[in-house]
Amino acid sequence: MKKSVSKTGGPLLAALVLFVVSISYTSYAIDNKPEPEQQSLDKQLAQVTVQSLSLETHQAYVYAHAEVRSRYELQLSSELSGRVQSLNTAFESGRILPAQTVLLDIDPLRYQQELAQAEQDLAQATLDLMLEQQEAKQARLEWQESGLQGQADDLRLRKPQLQLAKAKLAQTQARLKLAKQNVARTKIDLPFTAVVVERLVAPGQYVQAGEAIATIHSAEELELKVMLNPSQWALLADQTPTLVQKNILLRDKQGGQWTAKIARMEQRLDRETRLRSLVLEVVPSDKNQEPLLPGNFVTAEIPGRQEEQLLAVPASSLSSLGELWYVDKEQRLRHFKADISFQYDGKVYVRPPESIASKISNASLDFLTTPLPGYVGGQKVMPQKAKDQNAISDQLASNGLGS
Repeated sequence: MKKSVSKTGGPLLAALVLFVVSISYTSYAIDNKPEPEQQSLDKQLAQVTVQSLSLETHQAYVYAHAEVRSRYELQLSSELSGRVQSLNTAFESGRILPAQTVLLDIDPLRYQQELAQAEQDLAQATLDLMLEQQEAKQARLEWQESGLQGQADDLRLRKPQLQLAKAKLAQTQARLKLAKQNVARTKIDLPFTAVVVERLVAPGQYVQAGEAIATIHSAEELELKVMLNPSQWALLADQTPTLVQKNILLRDKQGGQWTAKIARMEQRLDRETRLRSLVLEVVPSDKNQEPLLPGNFVTAEIPGRQEEQLLAVPASSLSSLGELWYVDKEQRLRHFKADISFQYDGKVYVRPPESIASKISNASLDFLTTPLPGYVGGQKVMPQKAKDQNAISDQLASNGLGS
């Protein structure tokens, strides 16, 4: 019996010892496993270019697009009827002509005849009044010499006749004035310096009173109406007294630049867009400067108020989803939706959420200059500082985002 127990216990004991040794070795191997090299780990992390930014106060700008229009656009009409006797050779479409330039002459013979008749009628009315005054004076003397008691009636003293003679004189004077004006109106001239958009008459043509002879637009007084939404108006709030004194820069796609001033602020909303307009008046160009022509489409850069607690980030930092990405203290990616206050000169001015603003109220935060679609929140990265704008441009080029 003893011999049987001894034979069975030997193998079990050996297996137990082997098991204990195996566990001890495994534990030792795990505890003494060599750590991966830091350089290998770094190679696995995405490298991102960052720029340190802090909250600052910035001058706000409002951008708006509008078409330059002449302040006055009208169809010039003839006030008289008659045949076109002559045309100014410069009276052609596209020409800019100074104010008071005579465009055409209407045959004045009829109106000169009416003037002569009016002068004759005035002379006759003047004579009639003088004779009636003499008659009235004689009537008063005769009444006084008659010795009759009581008050003489007006008819006996010729008062109504005298009033009629005065009225006829006034009428002929007015007719003479109109006749003189009509003679002058046979020469149709420009009311202001204008560009001739279209000529509508020809020599020898008979025109009726009120008929259009040309379409003209003012050449020296230009303006543009920019429509602003409520958020844009908010950036201009409390700036009205000083804003009207500031220069507003105008640019076109060809690189031209001009200056404008605020002419007025419309006190109503457009029926179609429901937006309120700001009307700008173009400052006359320098003689050496390319003139701004009506019909040109420009961008107006309007200075607004000072905005506090903003981040000025490169436009490239804004992701396709309108988010900003930054690196936290643990070198992990975080992001938030950008609340854009305004954009200016290649930068986006963002008001961060309160949770972010509290972190950088007295410090800075590293923002990605070119966030890629594949980034994930919480992803650990290896940030690299962008030394200057050139470094940002190089990063854009390496990612295929450069211009």
